[in-house]
Amino acid sequence: MKTIVAHQRESEFRASKSTFTRSLDACEPPPMSLGKSLTAILSAVILSGCTSSSITNLTPRVQARNAENAYPVEIEFTSNQRSIRRESIRPYVQIGNDNYLMRKIPVVRNRWETLIPVGPESRLINYRVKVDFQYNALREPSVNSVLSSPYQLHITE
Repeated sequence: MKTIVAHQRESEFRASKSTFTRSLDACEPPPMSLGKSLTAILSAVILSGCTSSSITNLTPRVQARNAENAYPVEIEFTSNQRSIRRESIRPYVQIGNDNYLMRKIPVVRNRWETLIPVGPESRLINYRVKVDFQYNALREPSVNSVLSSPYQLHITE
């Protein structure tokens, strides 16, 4: 009788213990600590690789008015995404609903330029640059794009 009571008390004691300090069954996996889970998440992010693409506006913000009313816009497009198909890169300047395709500068790497028309009465032009490109995916190329923040070009007399 004494052994039965002792065994009951031991069972009650084990049941009242918190899950933090209780012993694990052989089939139950051990709980993952916060440090281990953060390490696992960070490793997954690093191994998956973070890609970034950026558009750098190389155009002066202020230009003097010229007789042709056409003003150069130049950008640099950089990306650490290795799967980009370089021949598919198509940047263009967006002014309202109009798009002006840019051409690659032959001597300098990752540089593109175009001329944008500005009416003789306009003194300020708001524009953005968008770069469309393809990248290699599992079965066939996929399409992506990068849109710059808004820029302004001031025309002085």
